[in-house]
Parts: sequence; structure tokens; C-alpha cells
Amino acid sequence: MLVEDTDFYKIANQISLQAGLCSTIAPRYYNVAPVGFYLNYSNQGIVLDDDQRNYFNKVNNISELFVLDNNSIESFKSHKVGVFSYAIDVSQKDRSIAAYDIHSFFHFLSGYDISIVFVKHLDNMMVTVKSTESECYLSDWYSIDDCDELIEKLFIYELDIDSIQSFYESLLFSVVRDYYKQSYNSDYLPYIVLPEYYINNSDLDKVDKDEIKGIVEDFLNQPIIKYGYDYVYYNSSIINIQFEEIEISEDDDLTLDLEYLRLEEAKEDRLKYDDFEEINEEESEDESYYDDFELDDIDERVFDDPELMLKWLYDQE
Repeated sequence: MLVEDTDFYKIANQISLQAGLCSTIAPRYYNVAPVGFYLNYSNQGIVLDDDQRNYFNKVNNISELFVLDNNSIESFKSHKVGVFSYAIDVSQKDRSIAAYDIHSFFHFLSGYDISIVFVKHLDNMMVTVKSTESECYLSDWYSIDDCDELIEKLFIYELDIDSIQSFYESLLFSVVRDYYKQSYNSDYLPYIVLPEYYINNSDLDKVDKDEIKGIVEDFLNQPIIKYGYDYVYYNSSIINIQFEEIEISEDDDLTLDLEYLRLEEAKEDRLKYDDFEEINEEESEDESYYDDFELDDIDERVFDDPELMLKWLYDQE
């Protein structure tokens, strides 16, 4: 069932009510055109450039649903969160980038510390979130007819309201797309994403560096493949660490590195095993993992001295 743009604010308000974000359905204003919003409700100190004005003309039925401030959540103190809804009139392939670009400048027009927007496109909807200090983040698209999952993600009792910052962070982790939550250090990324058989392969000297780099790049491209035209490039993850270009130089000894990681992993697991053996004997009955490495026969100093470890590795060849 296609919901009219003029009725969308009611649905967005109902979702917010069911999620516990608001207690009444009483929007400050609803179904306002972009010009009316700009003249009557926006931060007049913000001037839009030509591209922004063109994008803004693709927005219709702007509604301010409610405000979260210290009257509703005491810990917010002087900070305010504005919650809005509007529909966008763009092509299917442009819907996500348009939602991103529009909210990126709409936030500053709104005048709030944090702005949350329910965005409608045809019979689907998404939530976009932005603060003054960060870029805009998008949720997945949901069918307007079936938004139970979105309600669960917005459920107020699952969010941290100890402060405005904790509310913002918990909201992002709950509602935005998974790829915003991923962050990797390029120095360790190859070892994180390598298939398990590389780590367990005894003939590690045959691991091909170009193949590893390809695996890493495929891993990083998974969100782009999954979302297709709905993927929106961004500057940083929500934990504020950017992806870095993966470099695997010819000088990197991946064989030795992987062998070292395997030993370190075994050592850490053995220490964990020793620590919790008395607490939970049932979970530690299977010691075959440690037997595979014959760690009991290895001098403890090997794990603490790189030269001894290298000597031990060469002795295994």
C-alpha cells in the first residue's frame, strides 16, 4: 500500500510513539514546503548554495514531529534533539545519496544539536541521524508497511540516556547501517580477514601476497556489493577511525608473521585455559587444540624473546 506523502508524518510519529521516543502525537508543524520551512522555521543564518537549493526542491511535506530536551530527558541539559520527517522526490538509485546530502545541510537549518529525520521515498522509509560535529549517518531502508524492526532499533529503553553524547552514540550503534560500525587498522587487517585455512596451514611459505591483498580488498568491498546504488561513501566510521589503504610490501615476512600470530593465539588461549580451569572444568575438557601445538614442550622464553622464537621456527622446518 502506497502511503501518501501528506500522511507520512503520522506514520513517523506513530513509530516514535511505539518506540517510546515521544508521548503524544502533536507535531509542531507538518507538511510544510521547503520555502515555507526556510522562511518560517529554519536558522536564517544559513545560506544554501545552488546545489543545495536544487536538492532542497526535491523535498516535500517537511514536518517537525517533536523535540527531545531536558524537559523530556533531564540529562540532556541545554542540548536539544529535533525529530523531523519529510519525503524526497528522486530516482531509486539516487535515494540514499539524496537522503545523505539533504540532511547534511538540513541539520544546520534545523538549529538543533542533533537532528533525526524519517525519510520517505515511494513506499520505503529510512532514518538519518546527524550532529553538528559529525557527518550524516543512514539506516537501512524499510518498507513503510512493515517497520517493526525499525521500531525495535529506536526503542528508547535500549538507548543510553545518561547524557546527550551517550544517547547519540547508542542511537547510532542501534539504527545505522552495519558498515558505519566497522573500523580496521591497516597494519592488522590482513590477519583479521584471512580465511582460517591460512592460519592453520603448515605450509605458510606458499602464501601469495597478491592473493592476500585481493582477499582484504574483497572484504572491504563487501558493503559496496551488498548495497549497490544505496551505498553512500563516508569519511569516518561511527567509532571515528578511518579505513587506511592496505599496503603489503615485499619486505613483509607474512610466513613468519602468521606463524607468530598462531603461537601467540595458542599462548593466550592456554593462559585463559589455566585461569578458568578450576571455575569451569566442563568447558575446558577438550585440550586437543593445545596438544596440536605441543606447547608444553616449548620453553616459555620463546614467547618473550624474538630471537629465541626465530630459532625455534627455523628448527621446525
